[in-house]
This record gives sequence, structure tokens and C-alpha cells, in this order.
Amino acid sequence: MRLLANGRTRALAKIGDRQGAERAIGQDLELSDLHDVPAGITSCISFGPYGYARTLANAITANVSLRNVDQILKDAQQIDDLVEHSDSSWSRSLIRLDVSTALLQQRSPDLERAMALGREGLVLSGNSPIKSVWQRSHDLREQARRWRNQPVVREYDDELRAPGAHSQQPWPCRTPGRSDAEGEHLVPVLSADPAAFPTEPPADLHDPAAIAAHDWAAFSALEEITDHWSRPGWSDAPGRTTGC
Repeated sequence: MRLLANGRTRALAKIGDRQGAERAIGQDLELSDLHDVPAGITSCISFGPYGYARTLANAITANVSLRNVDQILKDAQQIDDLVEHSDSSWSRSLIRLDVSTALLQQRSPDLERAMALGREGLVLSGNSPIKSVWQRSHDLREQARRWRNQPVVREYDDELRAPGAHSQQPWPCRTPGRSDAEGEHLVPVLSADPAAFPTEPPADLHDPAAIAAHDWAAFSALEEITDHWSRPGWSDAPGRTTGC
């Protein structure tokens, strides 16, 4: 059920396979009815099945890619109360950002409401947005680019560009003992870490070539490499190997 909702459905929608995505949504909802799952926004990090509202939230995201505006607004209305009473501010943020994008996809875009919901989404995610919040908030800005001279769009853009959590891509880092319904906690900015090597993170965390080039440049700048196992704080772990 989780793979259908969060994986297959959204992937099919991204590549434009409308029939495949809609079929996967239908299958997931049938499974939800068959197994009598919880109604609400269940955690996406657990061994249990998605709740019905969590499945519909993923369907909403898939339908944004398919531009199924009427279905998005219908599903969002259906789970609105459950989302608003969820303990996940990130879930509330993501739903608002998805609905905002849908409102701009309409034949008669509702710019005022879309930007208002978008700003609510930014506020809800606070200073610790997860990657999906960061990505969708910037996707919304791109969607609104044709109205960039409108005051409501400029206000949203200014808030998004303001120094802080939404202006730079999150640097992923697990927070011990804390997981949210949407996933792992993220440090809000890409920042240098003097205890790490290289100290500066790569420009793109999702491009293997960029990461490899970044690391190679760091190593190439070294004049000497010594035994890194002698670094303070490293223990004599059984079975470790030595050398670089």
C-alpha cells in the first residue's frame, strides 16, 4: 500500500502516465477499504499501512503532476479536517502547497487564494522544512512566475527568498529520537561543518557527478594524507582496516 501510494502512483504521474497513476490510486484505495485502515494522517515511517487520509494526500500530490484540479480540490476538502487536526505541521504545509499549485492550474486561476495558501504553507513548516516542503514551495514559485509582477506573488517570492529555512536547499541530517509523519528532520540550510571533510557540502546533493567532482577537488587540494584512523575520537573498532 505504501509503495503504491508514495512510490508507484507518484512516479507514474511524474512521467505523465495518467491511466497508470489513476489505476494505482484506485488500487490503493481499494486496499485501504479492504484492510480497514485508520482514517487519519498516519506516520509515513512505520510498519503499519497508510491511513486513508495519508493515501489521499499522496493521491493529491500525484494529481498535481497530472493537473487533475477538480480531483485535487475534492480530495483536499474530504481530508481537510483530518489534516488540520494532524500533529504533523509538515503534512499541513504540503497539502496547502499542493492545493496552491492546483489553484494556479485551473482554467481561471485563483491567484489570491493560491498565494495565501502558499504563504501559510511556508509559515507552517517554520525553520525546519523537510526536502519535500522546500521542493514544492519552489515549484509553486515557478508555477506563479507568469504573474511575478502581481503584489501577492512578489510577497510570496520575498518570503521564500528571505534568509532562512526556505531560501536554501536543506542539508539532510537525522535528529536522534525524532521522526515526523513526513520523514526525517532536516537542518534548514546547506552550511559548512568544520568537523567534516570536505567542510563544505556539495552544491547538489542529488547529482552523483557533482558529488564526485566536489570530493575529488577536496582531495586534490591536500598536500599530505596521513592515517585517518588516528584521528582523535576514533576507537579501535574490531575488524577495521587501515590506510586510505
